[in-house]
Amino acid sequence: MNYLLSTSTFESSSEESYEFFKIKSIYSMRSNIFLIEGEFDSNFYSPALFDYYGVNLPVTIKKSVYKRQAEFLAGRIAAQHALLKLKYIGNNQVNIGESRAPIWPMGTIGSISHTNERVFCIVGKTENIFGVGLDVEDHIPNDMLDIVKDQVVDESEFNLLLALETPVNIALAIAFSAKESLFKAVYSSVNEFFGFDIAKIKVLNILKNQLILTLNEKFAEKHNIKKNYNILFYYDKQIVKTLVVCDNKIRIGKDL
Repeated sequence: MNYLLSTSTFESSSEESYEFFKIKSIYSMRSNIFLIEGEFDSNFYSPALFDYYGVNLPVTIKKSVYKRQAEFLAGRIAAQHALLKLKYIGNNQVNIGESRAPIWPMGTIGSISHTNERVFCIVGKTENIFGVGLDVEDHIPNDMLDIVKDQVVDESEFNLLLALETPVNIALAIAFSAKESLFKAVYSSVNEFFGFDIAKIKVLNILKNQLILTLNEKFAEKHNIKKNYNILFYYDKQIVKTLVVCDNKIRIGKDL
């Protein structure tokens, strides 16, 4: 089940396809939130493409290997298309901050993630949401399962994941990706790095492809943000994709 198609409007792209980058699909989750899925081929990458697509090349990225430059460029192209769908008027450059997180144009908030060949970007307006998080991961390699399990989940979380009845490498990838998505969504508000143990899987809804992550009580109180977040997840034979949209930031009364 593709949770995005079940909760949003889909439109195929009519964009002209280029050798390096092409849009695969556009999802309108609401009137003010858009998700772009693109494909890119690093074999066709050249630094000159930054000028071609009108994307700034940061010094830190310029010093990196071509593969990283290609990934960065693909993400920013996707971001520009998402901002265009959002009808954003202004400078559409998405720069990179000291923490390597994207710096979104004023009034917008978004998230970018990619694999070696696919890129995803979600963008919304800050007047409607305080954060979004999107993460895409390959399935966990078999030789990394024990390491990831020890670092990402505790036994109670792992037992919940087993209810998915999927291979362990997919289940753990969902947990890893979900926590990465939540980190991306709240980082701009908390400005603090936090580990996997700060967020715990408390509920898993297989039919709706959703899980609930609950932040540590002291952490949530410190930053005055709510504790519980609905994470949507999707997986196929190659990747795991997770997404969270944060509508309300401040804790008001009982945090449900």
